[in-house]
Amino acid sequence: MCSPFYFDEMQADGRLGRASPLFLSVLEFTFEIFWSKFSEMRQTKSYLQIAFLVLWIFIVILLFKIIPDRRVVVLIAGLGFLFIPLGLVWQEYNSPHRSWVVLAGVLQFLFLFVIPILFKRLLYWNESFGNFTFFGIPAWEFHHYSAVSYILMISVLFISVLMRAKKLRPIENQ
Repeated sequence: MCSPFYFDEMQADGRLGRASPLFLSVLEFTFEIFWSKFSEMRQTKSYLQIAFLVLWIFIVILLFKIIPDRRVVVLIAGLGFLFIPLGLVWQEYNSPHRSWVVLAGVLQFLFLFVIPILFKRLLYWNESFGNFTFFGIPAWEFHHYSAVSYILMISVLFISVLMRAKKLRPIENQ
């Protein structure tokens, strides 16, 4: 596990190369903020959800590398990208701290990208993904937009976790 002084160690042994001092300052500041927030929320279920969403990206990439039949991987990945957000929607909707912003963030990914892509992939099972268009947009470009939407969903969840932690934290010095 890294410490907040990790960047000093990396700079001392040359792993950061000739990075500018401004870049290093911004990098260290960002890391310190992340480190403090990570420490606060690492035991929460919300953190695990966010971590799993990020991990799912790497799992899908790994599946594409180890399973030769792309259609099988597309089916596994597509169902994962369908059921994970559905679980998030279910949990958020039933939460006593329900956030309509979080629901909107998850639902935009689900309905604008996951369902259309998965439906079309299943409908045209033997076709190459490159031959598809979605709402007049080439498949590769639509897939890029879906990646941006996925990052937006994760960002909304992360910001929501931070805001909830701030609201639920007891007021100090009273």
